[in-house]
Amino acid sequence: MVIGKYGKVLTRQNYGNKVSCTFNMSVLRVAFTVHNLSAGDENDYGLHIELGLARNPLKDVVALRLEAVSVSSRNPPWMTPLLKSMIRTKSRVSSLSKDRLSSHQEQRPRIISGPSHPMIGKKQGNLTFDWTFKLLPGRTWIESVEHVAFGFWKPPGYLKTKLIVIGKNGEVMIRQNQESKISCAFNMSLLQVAFTVHDLGTGDENEYGLHVELGLARKPLIDVVTLLLEDPPKIVRPPKRNIYLRTGDELSLNCKATGLPRPQVTWERFGRVVRNHSILLGRVNKNDSGLYLCKAKSTAGEDSMKIFVRVEDKEKPTVATVPVSGARISQGKSHERRTVILVASSSGLIVLVSLAAFIFYYRRRRRSRKSIAYDSLQENTTGKTI
Repeated sequence: MVIGKYGKVLTRQNYGNKVSCTFNMSVLRVAFTVHNLSAGDENDYGLHIELGLARNPLKDVVALRLEAVSVSSRNPPWMTPLLKSMIRTKSRVSSLSKDRLSSHQEQRPRIISGPSHPMIGKKQGNLTFDWTFKLLPGRTWIESVEHVAFGFWKPPGYLKTKLIVIGKNGEVMIRQNQESKISCAFNMSLLQVAFTVHDLGTGDENEYGLHVELGLARKPLIDVVTLLLEDPPKIVRPPKRNIYLRTGDELSLNCKATGLPRPQVTWERFGRVVRNHSILLGRVNKNDSGLYLCKAKSTAGEDSMKIFVRVEDKEKPTVATVPVSGARISQGKSHERRTVILVASSSGLIVLVSLAAFIFYYRRRRRSRKSIAYDSLQENTTGKTI
């Protein structure tokens, strides 16, 4: 149901007895009533107040649900044989109606082609959204289409901001201050429309919607597309640039990259592709040493990372012979014995040095005592001679 600018009321065909309205244009109040409720009336209902392209419309959404009525059994007392027969007949008729409905759906208005989901554009570039739709057989744009609108989409399902509108007779209206940002092209005979967003920036990443209004007699044709900007590839793994291994070890290289659109990741060696995403070698040898190159490519760009792998031979354990019961000991025990011998040798050296110092000190002191005794004897001899 629609209430026009001057109070004219339009009701969808076959809904004259189902819905009614009252409104007061002075106090800005509207009321809509749904009559004779049934299970088919359970739905989400919305209010849409169109204020023109200069303002965003006023919207509200309400869910209608019926109270549940429980049935005690599959065959209640009031289920007579005649009523059961009528229900079975209705089910057979309903299966035939489904077949007719499917053929009818093929003829009803619908969108037959549209842009990819999502649409990916380049920063500071242009991006075009194009659609082709179909009407009832024999119907034309002027006879069926009220208007075609394109703009920002907001869940659960309406155009939050209309950016551009193509009217019934081909007139184009663009939102204020958006004249250089958006343009359109259309063919009323082929039922094709195309909307182009210019000079893309970060603020243009959004959900966009197409709304083809077919009047109250038909549901509108709607399609929603997300616009995203390209993001150049960036390799985030592996973090290590140099890898050192021993012969027989396992080599595992895993390369991951981010970006939009999703980049293709490959490993290269000696200038040719050897693997995608990951390399796994069970037992490496020296021939596996060298440079490995990870590459990530997409339409947005390319990134690469060099990984150097070095494989060395394992150290051979040395065997030392010790003259103890003619037995052989490993390198570890030999090392411990050499450590003990080294400590003992150091201790002996310290003892020898200390002993030599003591002998030197003792001899020097003894020599000094002899010298003092000799001097005393000389003095005594000289005194007697005088």
